[in-house]
Amino acid sequence: MRFLALRYFNEVAKLGSIRKAADRLHVAPSAVSRQIAQLEHELDAVLFERSKMGVQLTSAGEVLARQSNRIFRDLERARTEIDDLRGLRRGEVSLW
Repeated sequence: MRFLALRYFNEVAKLGSIRKAADRLHVAPSAVSRQIAQLEHELDAVLFERSKMGVQLTSAGEVLARQSNRIFRDLERARTEIDDLRGLRRGEVSLW
């Protein structure tokens, strides 16, 4: 499973639209659709119900959305901790 595909999936899940996700990610809607299709193929599961009004998560999509949100939160925490460590290594001290 590719990180990029999860990122695209996560944006589509949040926004309910491939086009809106593509706009936010600054990529073509077809690129987002391809990544979603690859995820669906890899997982052998339909992740979104598609309609003219947008997309809606399926049960499998809800599971992946919940887990991918957890992954992205954990990555952000790791990044923050690493940034904090870099600050300590440089000897920065804040008194305020």
